[in-house]
Amino acid sequence: MSLQFSVRFLAAIAIVAILFPVATPLIPAESAQNASVEIANASQALSAAFIKVSEAERDGVNVSGLTNRLNKAGGILTSAQEALEEGNYSGAVSQAVSVTDFANGIALDATGLMNQAATQPSSLLLSLLFTLVGSVALVAVLFLMWRRFKPYYTRKLLKTNPRLSG
Repeated sequence: MSLQFSVRFLAAIAIVAILFPVATPLIPAESAQNASVEIANASQALSAAFIKVSEAERDGVNVSGLTNRLNKAGGILTSAQEALEEGNYSGAVSQAVSVTDFANGIALDATGLMNQAATQPSSLLLSLLFTLVGSVALVAVLFLMWRRFKPYYTRKLLKTNPRLSG
């Protein structure tokens, strides 16, 4: 029984050894072309996210968090390009796909912040409004105080006897 098992085992190994080189091309492997395409897509998505963040900043939105996320995505894209140059195509593709997803998320967040900023009143206009109202109120109070105390100081001034020294 042990001899029969050994022969069957060796026959199975021989069949696998013969079929393995034939079956290997059927396994989908990432190619340099696929990796290049994914990196190009990631680069375009990152550029689009950068444009959205720039538009949001122009609209007065605080984009410091989005800028940090853009920098992180740029670092991952650089790693994907390095992996492509080293021949690690599957690593390059996975990093490029993650950059694309990350950049799309950044663009969506920038759009959401722009929409939120459009619905809220501008803090600059609000500050100017409060400054104007406060200034008018201060001038009005000072005018009323001047009118109240003007007669008192006028009488006091008229009662004084100025002397000229010479």
